[in-house]
Amino acid sequence: MVPSQFAVWIPPGIAHSVTADMPIDYCSLFIDPSVSDVLPRYSQLLYLTTLLKELTQTAANGDPSEQSGARARLNAVILDQLQMLRPARVALPIPNSPRMHKLVEHFLHHPDDHVDLRFWSTQLSMSVRTLTRNFRSETGLAIGQWLQHLKVLKAIELLEAGESVKTTAFEVGYQQPSAFIAMFKRVTGQTPTDYLPH
Repeated sequence: MVPSQFAVWIPPGIAHSVTADMPIDYCSLFIDPSVSDVLPRYSQLLYLTTLLKELTQTAANGDPSEQSGARARLNAVILDQLQMLRPARVALPIPNSPRMHKLVEHFLHHPDDHVDLRFWSTQLSMSVRTLTRNFRSETGLAIGQWLQHLKVLKAIELLEAGESVKTTAFEVGYQQPSAFIAMFKRVTGQTPTDYLPH
């Protein structure tokens, strides 16, 4: 899940795919591996700047076969800007194993739900301890942390679409906006209002 304020950096040689459950408008930049060593060595979610968005749109509308003059200068500026992007404090790694994926699929469709470890350990035919250990091993996050990240990313999507903080809080499973705001700030370092561009 990647809200519009973010970019995903994927280093060369990493197999990946994009899926969407609704029509989307997105742009991919393909960086020559010979110059990609100035960028992160691992996949990362990055804060996307307005400037880089505009530069990317300009590049996408140009002739990709043209690699000299103004085009070369544009590409150089884009590479410079990519190096300046800040890593996001929130990310949502998806586990690979089928059993962990079943758990994740549920919450991707029901971000307002709460984790019942006993229920899920029964559903996935493993102990609670094995469930929590395997989930952390595959994602780098505890289940509760992962779910908070999901709620934050879903909240950003809703807020960008114009929903109020109160409605957004309810949609991601919080009855009290204050509890939602506290969780959002704990994960991102900012309140929902401060986080979104004005």
